[in-house]
Amino acid sequence: MKPQKKVRYHAIARRWFFIAPVVSVIVIFLLYLIVTAVAATNPQMPAWKLVNGLFNNDNYDEHLSHQRQFDDNDSVEGDEKIVPPEIDNRCENRDPNNYNITCVKPTPGMKITETTVFCPGEYDLSNTDEPGIVIESNNIGLYCDGTILRGRKDQAGIMLNGKNDFITGCVLHEFQTGIIGGGNGCKISEVKIYNPERRFIDLEGRDHPVEKAAICNSTFINEIGSGYGVDCLNCVDVTISENRYENQFPSVESPIAIMNSQKVLIRNNKIVSRGGAACNGIWLSETSHSIVEGNHVEMYGGEGSHIYKGENNWVTNNTYITHYDGSPQTQPDVIELGSEGSENVLVGNYFYYGRVSDEGSENVYCVDGVGNSYLAGATYHGPDPGQGTCRK
Repeated sequence: MKPQKKVRYHAIARRWFFIAPVVSVIVIFLLYLIVTAVAATNPQMPAWKLVNGLFNNDNYDEHLSHQRQFDDNDSVEGDEKIVPPEIDNRCENRDPNNYNITCVKPTPGMKITETTVFCPGEYDLSNTDEPGIVIESNNIGLYCDGTILRGRKDQAGIMLNGKNDFITGCVLHEFQTGIIGGGNGCKISEVKIYNPERRFIDLEGRDHPVEKAAICNSTFINEIGSGYGVDCLNCVDVTISENRYENQFPSVESPIAIMNSQKVLIRNNKIVSRGGAACNGIWLSETSHSIVEGNHVEMYGGEGSHIYKGENNWVTNNTYITHYDGSPQTQPDVIELGSEGSENVLVGNYFYYGRVSDEGSENVYCVDGVGNSYLAGATYHGPDPGQGTCRK
């Protein structure tokens, strides 16, 4: 009988030798699921323990529905009332059917002096030393009906020389700058710009302010490693809203850069950038009385936003995600506020992974008892360690 038991023990051992690796894999996988679930619900969990792809379209929309919206009744504790600046949303569409215009085919260097509809198709505008298309007069509408415009890396795509001009529906590929405008009241809507050498859109108020302009419902894609973003210099009462920006390669510039401006509304844009460490999702430089609201900014390297010498800007209901390797030495800034800025309001935001770095003075993090959410290891660094939290 004893020899039989010994043989049976050996058989069991041989079976366990083959079963053990399978059981181990199952146990490790279950532990991974448990840790991932805990990390996703624990704000203090280090970023590197969370799974990438935290936001897909479905749960991102649900996430936005829970964000606190602010109105004119909001105030800080005490007698002084803090409300957002009053800025008009200047995004609007005009119906090309109202003009009853026969479409025309675009040609290189074409000068437009009346409202025009471009025919469907793909057109090469590179055979000219001028910009691909130039709008010369005021109050001109340019409507593209499935029109694709291609150019050169040393050439502007569309130049707006008039006031109150309107562009919609155009698709531009591989120009130096997609659209350049300096006139008051210009509106750019539902355009798509791919792979510019320099910028997607440049609103350049070098000689005078660009006032009451708008960039709306448009798409900006960088697939080749160049292209700086949407720039607004010396802008007043301008709207940048409902746009999508995707950067697939490192860049030293910001997807949205606002400089020397005031009363700029940056609302409900979605930015995903794999830019380098010098890149900011939204950059405000020497800009005041502006609103950054409801944006989704996801950075793989670089900062979510940088407010440099900014005053009285209202940053609310945004989601900032700054991916990094989880090391404290490489933790990026979800928002950096420079030392020469003051009285900026940051409330109702969701900060993931990175830190809020405040070198300014009298910036506000609590309005009507509501502050910001610091998630997935996000932190606050400033002169007062408690300033980044909301305390009544």
